[in-house]
Amino acid sequence: MVFFTAFLVFLPKIWLYCEEETRDIFFIPQLSYEFINVENQRIHIPTTGLGIMKGDMEAPFTEVHNRFLMLAMYQPLLLQEKLFYSFSENYHTIKFLFDGRLERQQFMAILNSRSERPIAGGLQTFTAGIGWGYELLRADSFSFILGAAIAAGDFGIDLPNGDPLPVMPLPLIRLKFKTEWLDGSFDFFDSPGLSFNIAPGRRVRFSANLYMGNYRSVEDLMGEGIIWYRFFPSTLPGEKKSSLGDFLGIGAGIKNESFSYNLSGERNKTFEIQHTSIFGILDVTMLKLSAGYIFDSRELYNDGTKRSIGKGFFLGIQVMYRF
Repeated sequence: MVFFTAFLVFLPKIWLYCEEETRDIFFIPQLSYEFINVENQRIHIPTTGLGIMKGDMEAPFTEVHNRFLMLAMYQPLLLQEKLFYSFSENYHTIKFLFDGRLERQQFMAILNSRSERPIAGGLQTFTAGIGWGYELLRADSFSFILGAAIAAGDFGIDLPNGDPLPVMPLPLIRLKFKTEWLDGSFDFFDSPGLSFNIAPGRRVRFSANLYMGNYRSVEDLMGEGIIWYRFFPSTLPGEKKSSLGDFLGIGAGIKNESFSYNLSGERNKTFEIQHTSIFGILDVTMLKLSAGYIFDSRELYNDGTKRSIGKGFFLGIQVMYRF
């Protein structure tokens, strides 16, 4: 309750500051579906989400702009084959993110629940957090924000009476950089994440995002890398910028993807699906189509038992629109 009370206090302030600079507010609904077919498992993953954006999210680092972004997402994971230990074949992910900027102050809030009984399944089935940071350094191509956050959940740390430690302080770090040939960001709030683009704005470019799904082995390094060919580049030197914008591209990539869940009831009872694949993608901005070959996939139980579920393929479609 403390987290959401604090969130409701600072949200109206950010909204009012944004009103001073722009009255534009955008809604971004999203629908997607992914089908995974490997030798010993078939998985259906529909997703629905909504983003709300206000203010200029792409403001230059040297200019102060007030803005916020809110995202909400629901994603069920439906397995067709039986699991070990009579685990459920149906899981749910609920995510909420608030990312707000007020002058040089950064505000963050999250709710992340992944379980067969999200939130209702107990403290181990969700993480909630709220944080504040301040932009300490700012230049034409660099921005560094440092702050602190407090999170609620089950972090695997026990109190003397055996109960889980329910809250924990965490750092809030946001590092952004942008040059002609490289732009990206490193964020640490609930977990560390790195994303970057090489040769942004060119026809041929490379994009990647990486994060740690857990800390057991190199297999827990998740993310994807894609080599793109964009048909209408946005900032090609010596050429006039296309009136169509950077809306169409094809790419080839590799990814290591994870769907992990904390089960209700006993502590440290977990289930996870991981797969590693090569894939192709067509990006028409509002529509993305992808398909790939899965050359390794596995089920992980209770952070110990591992079962290979074979090779196969995946198909994906994503539709989104901004209005």
